[in-house]
Amino acid sequence: MGDPSRSGNTTNFYNILGIPKSASLLDVTKAYKTLVMKWHPDKNESSKPEAEDKIRGINEAYRVFVETTAGDAPRQHGENSMAPYQELQVKVSPPQTPL
Repeated sequence: MGDPSRSGNTTNFYNILGIPKSASLLDVTKAYKTLVMKWHPDKNESSKPEAEDKIRGINEAYRVFVETTAGDAPRQHGENSMAPYQELQVKVSPPQTPL
């Protein structure tokens, strides 16, 4: 039937990362890092094909969460949702020439 993570159902992505639907992006990132360390093919020489499949699913799930979260922030919180981060940007003015 195919890889269940490719069915378009994000519930599978929650299951892949082992997180609840209420998980924050920080929770998603922690779960991702833990699973990548656990299933990295170099750490699973005896079951390398299985580890490679697991890593593909984990990476895809994380990518979907990150892309979805980044795209939803402005829609969920309004156009000024990024305002606090914009304040952190350094504005460089061109040098003024003396008259």
